[in-house]
Amino acid sequence: MSSLLRSVLHTAALGLTLSTFAFGCGVDTEDDDGDSTEDAVRRDQDSLDRPTDTKIDLEPGLWHDNKLVPGEGWHVYHFTARTEGYVAFQMQAPPGHPNLWSYIRLVDKENNNQIWAGVGNKKTNLCDIIVYAEAGKKYDVIVTSQENSLLVGNQRQYTDGPYTIAVSPVDVEFP
Repeated sequence: MSSLLRSVLHTAALGLTLSTFAFGCGVDTEDDDGDSTEDAVRRDQDSLDRPTDTKIDLEPGLWHDNKLVPGEGWHVYHFTARTEGYVAFQMQAPPGHPNLWSYIRLVDKENNNQIWAGVGNKKTNLCDIIVYAEAGKKYDVIVTSQENSLLVGNQRQYTDGPYTIAVSPVDVEFP
């Protein structure tokens, strides 16, 4: 059984509802001040650099390889759902990498809701967020290293290394 399927089944078993945003390590939906999505995302980047726009639209089922380097510690991708259904936003970095732990922040551009997930399995260095995507809904998918979220004494973490990212359709059945 794949780790993604186990995650979905575990979530269902806990009685969680996978609706708009319901899976990840934390949720931040506060932003009632009317900022544009881009401004809100920049403000909420844990006080780090603005994310570098990759100008890449993710396509379901296709993985995209990239590398985080000093000065570009946050990358933003874009996704527009063509159909309705559950999808997994996934990021994976090499297992055992000393300073690159997968971290995704997902922004629903229409409602400016955010959800994030840090690496849940250090053996695979994979993290994912599963959402029910509505046709036409747009998302910004921001990736970095979980280490960038754990700054100590305002010291910048050194994030440098390869990763891959994808949006994958997920078949979900509830008993």
